[in-house]
Amino acid sequence: MWYNVFEVRELRILSIDFDYFVNPTALQRALYFPDGGREMSDTLNTFVWAGAYAHSKIATKRAGNEKNSLMQVELLKKPLQAIHNIVMAQGDICYMVADSHAHAYDFINENWDGSVMELYNVDFHHDTFDVGEGVHCGNWLRWLLNDGTVDAAYWVNQPDSELADNMTQVISLSELPKTGYDLVYICRSGWWTPPHMDDAFIKYLARPLIANKNGWEVKYQKGIMESRYNNELKNLVKQECIFRDKFPKDMVLQEDLSMPKIDSSGGRWYNNPSI
Repeated sequence: MWYNVFEVRELRILSIDFDYFVNPTALQRALYFPDGGREMSDTLNTFVWAGAYAHSKIATKRAGNEKNSLMQVELLKKPLQAIHNIVMAQGDICYMVADSHAHAYDFINENWDGSVMELYNVDFHHDTFDVGEGVHCGNWLRWLLNDGTVDAAYWVNQPDSELADNMTQVISLSELPKTGYDLVYICRSGWWTPPHMDDAFIKYLARPLIANKNGWEVKYQKGIMESRYNNELKNLVKQECIFRDKFPKDMVLQEDLSMPKIDSSGGRWYNNPSI
């Protein structure tokens, strides 16, 4: 008796958002991180973060306590090194490095051949939010699941990650497969990551791929190897500090989160401009 045996090809995708490795306290996130983190222009991103740094400098100075400043936000170095090792172990496959996670949707579709696909997302957010119109950084994975492009999605998250609207299966970092990926997508998520942490993103995730001498196929966004924590931003912080220093002297850090937080205003999610 003869049988027709069809081999079903499977694609395995690794998606990494740098905001997973940014570990602010609840107070730091409430005070300094953009409210909802609208992905808009780079110019607006600079102004919003400049306001956050100025807010941090003045508030911590008046409180006499630097431990809750924006510059003291913790970077999870061991998990970052572990992910760096996993990425570099994949070898000659297709990679993409960008700022917004929204571009993962097109990158994955462009490289999909109809095979069964499983996706592993290392991210502070699950990115299957049911909000807004069109594909954006908060729902790109929902679209891939609803389209049938991705058959199974696994999410490595943080203890304080939001679970509402989650369509993925949560796994731990130790459960993340270390080999066998066909595509790797990496994003900085500049609306969720303070600019002074860009050097770590560049060192561990961007430069090793973009500057590799092995001939690997790496698509990347212009300017992604440049830190946003530059002279332009630092000068804006100084100017903002001069202005904000004229505020009432009772502007200090409150452990009950009563300080007004940085608000980028408007809707929750927006499409990032095209690469």
